Amino acid sequence: MILSKASSLRPTLANELVLRSAMRWMSGAGGHAGHQPNPGLWQKVFLLVCIPAIGLSGLNTYLVEKEHHEHFHRPEFKPYEYMRIRTKPFPWGDGQRTLFHNPKVNPLPDGWEELPEDPHNKH
Repeated sequence: MILSKASSLRPTLANELVLRSAMRWMSGAGGHAGHQPNPGLWQKVFLLVCIPAIGLSGLNTYLVEKEHHEHFHRPEFKPYEYMRIRTKPFPWGDGQRTLFHNPKVNPLPDGWEELPEDPHNKH
């Protein structure tokens, strides 16, 4: 008698477990209890990590470039035949200078330009 009752409980218990797990799996609140969105955390990360990192990177770049600018000198011009080829003039200015031409660092095809005296740079 006990065995027959135990055997009759097993399928019912197994069926109930399967049904409960299926109900949990199909429900929306099943496994998302630990994954709640936390915009406050990401706002703090942005304000306390990202903005200072960007500021320090900008400061580092400024200081390195300032030091580089203080020691900069133009290299000797070498008229390599494969550089600064102009098959037709540029449609602006005199046709020899590129759109973002900087006379301190970009030579013309025939050599460096003479720079005007800089009143701020007195040696």
